[in-house]
Amino acid sequence: MNTREKCKQLRIELETALAAVGAKLGMNIQVGGSMSFTDTTITVKLVASLPDAATGTIESVEARDFKANAWRWGMQPTDLGREFTHIRDTFTIIGAKPKAGKFPILAKRSDGKVYKFAPEQVRLPGTPRTPDPILDLCRP
Repeated sequence: MNTREKCKQLRIELETALAAVGAKLGMNIQVGGSMSFTDTTITVKLVASLPDAATGTIESVEARDFKANAWRWGMQPTDLGREFTHIRDTFTIIGAKPKAGKFPILAKRSDGKVYKFAPEQVRLPGTPRTPDPILDLCRP
């Protein structure tokens, strides 16, 4: 088994173990981003999401980022969790990665696979982009 295959197997095992540890500690723990490797080492980043003090709910970093930045893409924070259809599949908006540029919206397909989308692909039809007061000052 090569190192790339070992990374894939390690991710699967870690996600299972971290789910159990997170449930025990009352938090959500995930492998964050990609794993890097050499011939002799594998580097893994862990991300733990703690419950909100006011509501007690646990929200992912991506979900918080979506709510904080939804206005940038002509959307509302309440669009988190909204379903939309793309081609023939149904997706649910689960978060965002604001630094992602063209495809910042994260959505999960019904089979659980996560995809990246451009804001135009997930906005409700007829919804214009919300103007950015800072960026619009810089535009001619």
